Amino acid sequence: MNKVLVVNDLTTLCNCSLNVIIPILRDLNVNGYPIVTGIYSKPKNLAGVKVTDCTEIVMETISSLGENNKFDGILTGFMLNSIQVDKINKFLDSRKFKNVMIDPVMGDDGYVFSCFNKEYICYMQRLISKSTIITPNLTELCLLCDIEYSKIINLKTNQLLYLIEEMSKNMNTKVITTGIKENDSRLLTTIYDNSFDVISNEKIGDRVVGTGDIFSAIVFGKIVNGCDIKEAVSYATSYISNLIKANIYENTYDNSYGLTLKKVKCY
Repeated sequence: MNKVLVVNDLTTLCNCSLNVIIPILRDLNVNGYPIVTGIYSKPKNLAGVKVTDCTEIVMETISSLGENNKFDGILTGFMLNSIQVDKINKFLDSRKFKNVMIDPVMGDDGYVFSCFNKEYICYMQRLISKSTIITPNLTELCLLCDIEYSKIINLKTNQLLYLIEEMSKNMNTKVITTGIKENDSRLLTTIYDNSFDVISNEKIGDRVVGTGDIFSAIVFGKIVNGCDIKEAVSYATSYISNLIKANIYENTYDNSYGLTLKKVKCY
């Protein structure tokens, strides 16, 4: 089995981050080894959440990885601060990975998450230069390209897609942009890999925590195993759509606590 590092947080009682990424990778015959950035007592969007900052643990974990430990890739997600991003950046300078997927978690719906500032965004812009693939949502793509989200969100779909393609071309990496609203019933995912592709899926239910982590894990696992990027994205979006349907049908759908992982058919 292929071996990869996974940089992300651990959240109690929530189907997100490492709680879904590691088992999904395992189902795809990829062993995921965690570098834990923080520990949350419950989902981040709930009141009264307690967080344990694992910055020192990140640094100690990376320092303990000897040259004899060979990995087929690294997947990064939520990091707590600029120090963690900088440490991962330097780690990527010191070790060469065939597959480097960065999910530049910073915000959504035009807003930067309250735990991040301009310095963090700058560090993330530096980090993505080391990637082979990035998976921003539209807000994060705008942050990475220094474009105001408010100026583009009301564009017509064809104009918005053209702008996303132009932004993607300037990133010097493969770009998968997620969660683009086409209308009230459809969501788009775009792929830039020398050419530009758009995948459309039915919008089901309201936004639910952890779907981005599920998406990243599936796409990364598929690509590490040699899958084409478009096929990997198509599989991931299809899986998530059917997973949401299964959760709704079985009454396990919860916006705050995430989707219960199930075996569902894709396509």
